[in-house]
Amino acid sequence: MSEIEAKLEMRKLKPEETPQSLAQEGYNSSAYRYLDWNSSLEDDPRVEWLQKLFDRLWENGALDLSTTKALDLGCGAGSSTLKLAQTCAHVVGVDISSAQLELAKTKLKDAGVPSDKYELLEADMMTPEFADGCFHAICAFYSIIHLGLNDQRTLLERIYAWLEPRGLLLFNTAAQASAAEGEVMEGWLGMNAFWASFGQKRVLEVVQEIGFETVDSDEIEVEGDSDFTWIIARKPASN
Repeated sequence: MSEIEAKLEMRKLKPEETPQSLAQEGYNSSAYRYLDWNSSLEDDPRVEWLQKLFDRLWENGALDLSTTKALDLGCGAGSSTLKLAQTCAHVVGVDISSAQLELAKTKLKDAGVPSDKYELLEADMMTPEFADGCFHAICAFYSIIHLGLNDQRTLLERIYAWLEPRGLLLFNTAAQASAAEGEVMEGWLGMNAFWASFGQKRVLEVVQEIGFETVDSDEIEVEGDSDFTWIIARKPASN
């Protein structure tokens, strides 16, 4: 548990709450506060791990700007979406928060990214439907943890289907396992944030049970937050 978490009240979901409703309400009300905190982080692991992803795509022979398609789940204010759009042919960013998506739209526009290179969808991560094999790469930074554990596994199974053979998934999750039903941190950056995690050992097992090959993984401490497990996993080539 991080120093910040130790100072917060942890509780169970109330009957009228869902993980998604808390995420939508929280990130809408605290969008700028979260952006300021996120922008203040030194040595943001996303930079290093996105480069690792791009390197793996090069190795796969997939990084052709005319064809490479990426999905950014829980794209937030668009920091990773921008880097994907600057490297890949097209990126789809999905977030449940309209306020976050407005920030992402502004970031992409200000960076001069052509509008036909990206699409931003306001949606719960569990609701979009994409064709099988339509993405070369899928990312989910600090987002899957806001789902319950059953939904996390279901989403990872859908991601497996959405990736083309040899496609790559890059995501992170809290290294510490949560209670099975998840927990709510009251007052985290001004919001009530639901989180759940299988924990480092179990999430790697789940990834492999679904059919992925683990390419890289590591546990990294985020300044002012928990330790997170970072994973790059590959969908095997078709037989």
